[in-house]
Amino acid sequence: KADKGDVVLQRTGIMEKEGVKFVCGKAGEIGGQQGPKAEELLNNSDAVLLATGSTMGRDLSNVPGRQLANIHLAMKFLHGTTEALVTSGKVDNSWRGATASKAALPIDVAGKQVVVIGGGDTGNDCIGTSVRQGAAGIVNLELMPKPPPSRAAHT
Repeated sequence: KADKGDVVLQRTGIMEKEGVKFVCGKAGEIGGQQGPKAEELLNNSDAVLLATGSTMGRDLSNVPGRQLANIHLAMKFLHGTTEALVTSGKVDNSWRGATASKAALPIDVAGKQVVVIGGGDTGNDCIGTSVRQGAAGIVNLELMPKPPPSRAAHT
């Protein structure tokens, strides 16, 4: 994944200069009272990319032990780290004390043993962020079977 402070902000700036219009907002804004209607987007655009992602994780609240300390949903971990990196504008260790929202500081896993439950892009982002933060060790529990060692020719 790219460095948030330099690469992502630089690339979105380039795309805006090239004419890309980013329509962002809270979940549910498109078609809602505060956001543009889907029909407006389609009628006023040559192409529409709907890149929603998922900020709502599957909270396994019925699993014994879920309420214990240091068990976090992926998006809380990833969002806090990204916000701190963008706020600080740095990729050294000084990001750890930065937060724009004045909420709790980002979750820091430096020197800790981390278990990531789940895979896909979000699980891999959690693994990569944990590596960059300096986790002592990482275990990934994945539902899907192990992928093949190489990509099929047709993909």
